[in-house]
This record gives sequence, structure tokens and C-alpha cells, in this order.
Amino acid sequence: LITSSAMVIIFGDLQNYEKAEQIYNDAVDQAHMTEEIKTQMLEWILPYYKSLSREGMKDIVNIDSSLMAMQFMLTAKAYGYDTNPIGGFDKENIAKIIGYDSDRYVPVLAIAIGKKAQEAHGSVRLPVDEVREYL
Repeated sequence: LITSSAMVIIFGDLQNYEKAEQIYNDAVDQAHMTEEIKTQMLEWILPYYKSLSREGMKDIVNIDSSLMAMQFMLTAKAYGYDTNPIGGFDKENIAKIIGYDSDRYVPVLAIAIGKKAQEAHGSVRLPVDEVREYL
């Protein structure tokens, strides 16, 4: 249980590639890449992303948004907050309720953030031997 909490809803932007030039320009300005690499990347990334189906883009934003959510939760913990990821919520209507364009933004995850009301209980996962395979 989390008390004094807020809810954060993580959405994925199906048109995130529209920010690619801005991101790569910033990377060049901050000396993380050269202008030539930026040009090569944009020539590859933009056509690829624009050619993807809605489901293909949804797969990408689900992974990217989940990784961002993980980092958000780790950062919150570092600042003394507790979080609880929630996958079961009204994903069909949440964009409309918030006022987002549901054709562009897809809900990925809700995160409750606040201070814990009690110590968390332990959990059990499958043994690694049952969920991994080396080829």
C-alpha cells in the first residue's frame, strides 16, 4: 500500500520519430555524435519508423516506455519514494479521459508513487532455470 500517492500514466508516442531531428541535433551540439553520423542515422531511422504499422510502432513504444518507467521508479526510490506499477487499468478510455489523442498516444503503464504505508511483502518468481535457455 502507498499513502499520499499520485498516479503517473506512461503513454507511448506512435509518432515519436517526429522528434528525431531535434534529438540528433542536440546529440551533435553536445558532441555525442558527428554531423555525418546524425545524417546517416536520420536517413535510416525516419523511413524505417514511418513504414511501420501501428502494431509495429506500438511494440517499439511499449518497450521504450517500459524502460523509461523502470528508470522513473528507480529514481523515485533513490529520492525516498515508493512506487507500484499497474498494468490493469482502463487503457481503452484513459487517453480520452486525460484529453490525449488516442490515435497517437497509447497507454503503457500506470505508476502509483508516494510513501509506503507498510513494509512490502516478499514475492516469489520462477527459478532462472525455468525461464532461460542458452542456445
